[in-house]
Amino acid sequence: MSNILHTYVPKVKYKNIQGKPYVTVSARGISNGLSDTYNDGADFGPDTLLGATSPNQYGPPYTQTVGVQEAINYVFNQGGGEIFFKKGIYDFTNSPIINISASQTKIYIPANTSDTTINIAMIGEGIAGGFWEETNANASSGDVLFVDRTTTIYGKYGVLFYVSGANFGFGLENNVNLYLDKIHFKMSLASNAAAVGIDTAGRSIIGKLYIETDQPSTGSGSSLISRGGLYLSTGDTSVYNSADTIYIQGYQYGLHVGGHTHIGHLILQNIGYGILPDTLYGSGYIVDISKLTVQSLYGALIYNPNSTQFGINIDTLDIGDGISGSIPLINDAGNLSARITYHYNGGTTPSPSNLTVGSSSSYELIPVAVSDMYQSSTNGTTAGTVVMRMVKNSTQYKKYIIIFSGYENDTTTNQTISYPLPFNSYAVISANNTGLTISATTSGITITAPNSTTTYSGIVIVEGY
Repeated sequence: MSNILHTYVPKVKYKNIQGKPYVTVSARGISNGLSDTYNDGADFGPDTLLGATSPNQYGPPYTQTVGVQEAINYVFNQGGGEIFFKKGIYDFTNSPIINISASQTKIYIPANTSDTTINIAMIGEGIAGGFWEETNANASSGDVLFVDRTTTIYGKYGVLFYVSGANFGFGLENNVNLYLDKIHFKMSLASNAAAVGIDTAGRSIIGKLYIETDQPSTGSGSSLISRGGLYLSTGDTSVYNSADTIYIQGYQYGLHVGGHTHIGHLILQNIGYGILPDTLYGSGYIVDISKLTVQSLYGALIYNPNSTQFGINIDTLDIGDGISGSIPLINDAGNLSARITYHYNGGTTPSPSNLTVGSSSSYELIPVAVSDMYQSSTNGTTAGTVVMRMVKNSTQYKKYIIIFSGYENDTTTNQTISYPLPFNSYAVISANNTGLTISATTSGITITAPNSTTTYSGIVIVEGY
């Protein structure tokens, strides 16, 4: 297990699907009274004929999924393509429950039984001010929203991108690659359903994905859906998932992951357990997260009760409020390797002493208090200030931006300023536009005295490990 964290898992960039259909879906149409145009000008929507096999087929009888399932089926049957969702609320409250193998869902991607890979992209329109500005899933002006307001428990998933068919757990045999971007899901507490299940897809690539419940984003932990917010599994260690930004709120289990996965920024809010390995889909994979932000956590950040063998890298973990010092970062029965650099607010540090560990486990945990990340204001020898800001901290790379504001030293004595957190072995200055002569060591910088009344402003960047 000691080498599992050092295996490089590359990111995949989504490329336009060439030679495949591009269709649009709208949540507005004549049938629901939100538009005086069929499907609001889109190919599919609430006016779509139930079971339509091509765009622009209109009911009655009308679709039971706002045209979403018909759009997916059409693109799938064409061998793949891109589905673009216009702004609006796509409400599946009254959509029928579909039984797929051992799961229940309301929207799904069929299993691909052919030898030809199918690529499907599902992309939301987003909003003018940026994806994260829209936080109200009851406002029709928001991003593409898959909303479930059901008041009865109906099953496991709200939306299931399920492609495994009978070959449960063998991702490459399904030959479906899925791309999601700017999609927003909201689930009701009463539904007791996971929001998204991406089970054993060939490969999943996510841009921005927002998952929340109808409960407050902070609370006591008593109003959580008792399932996982997102199931993200390839079921095969020879392929990998990648994501830019994922937000999950209001679930007992945040992210179930199976297979190599890279995430740029994972945000967990009001969560019981943050990250769990999916034991149905093998072991020996790596989860690499550039930044993980967590607030209001009640169980453990990483939870491995079944001794699944997997590794996790977290370059920067920001721990916010709503997390007591008794909450462990890791609760592991064994076989987990972890390397985490974590920042925390307040005076209580989530401590390795609280960890439940297995004898075969290996952890490298680096705590950094938020207050330690800044040297608030070091006065210049005569005038001005120097602010040190650590912007990157891992075991193999550290980076400081040092800001000089009106710095003055009219003496002949050099000034030395220590870093809030020293480098391990090497430190070099990679940029300096202050006009000052500055040298760097692993413990701090030394500013050569200019011995003048000139003032200096600018930045210095120091990098190393």
